[in-house]
Amino acid sequence: IMLAVENTPLTLPEDFNSFFKRLRRLAPEAQARVGMCLDLGHANLCEATRHDYLKFIDLLAPEVPIVHVHLHENYGDCDSHLTVFTGPSGSDDRGIRGFVKRIKKRAFSGCIILEQWPDPPSLLNAARDRLRAIIAVQSE
Repeated sequence: IMLAVENTPLTLPEDFNSFFKRLRRLAPEAQARVGMCLDLGHANLCEATRHDYLKFIDLLAPEVPIVHVHLHENYGDCDSHLTVFTGPSGSDDRGIRGFVKRIKKRAFSGCIILEQWPDPPSLLNAARDRLRAIIAVQSE
């Protein structure tokens, strides 16, 4: 069993840095079973990194293990759970490309959950396919 602690819009990157530093010190055996669930939409709403989820990731200490991802978008105004590539990245996907680059650098091997319920549902398949293409290009 793995515990993944998710960031909320109120959670700062430093909160995760402090938590995992304390966990390593107080319960080193727990390191293999506890990680972070990075919610990109929540990172985009965080006051310290509003409209800049890449900054949120960059402020996480390298030792913070990202083990799970919730991937959705918003315009920095509310937790709208927009399908990836239908929000800001629909016209400029550099943020998503930067996200992929950063999680690859961290040797991420968990699940990326496209956390939305679009209408029409085919938007989810299109988002998955476009994301796979970005991941494939960055793997070359």
